[in-house]
Amino acid sequence: LGVGMTAPTQKIEVSGGVRLNTATAKPTCDSTTRGTFWVVQAIAGTKDDVQVCAKDAANAYAWRVIY
Repeated sequence: LGVGMTAPTQKIEVSGGVRLNTATAKPTCDSTTRGTFWVVQAIAGTKDDVQVCAKDAANAYAWRVIY
């Protein structure tokens, strides 16, 4: 699938930026949402977070802050 292009070379390829609009409630991190990225929009004066749902070696799922 190519967005903004006619000949993508990957399964999904975007020409330009990608925005995650996460104004809805963040779902529970579990095997269904594993691999999902989420942007937590913070209040004024604090930083936003970029998170990913992932499991650890003990098979515990959690939202992990990557920024």
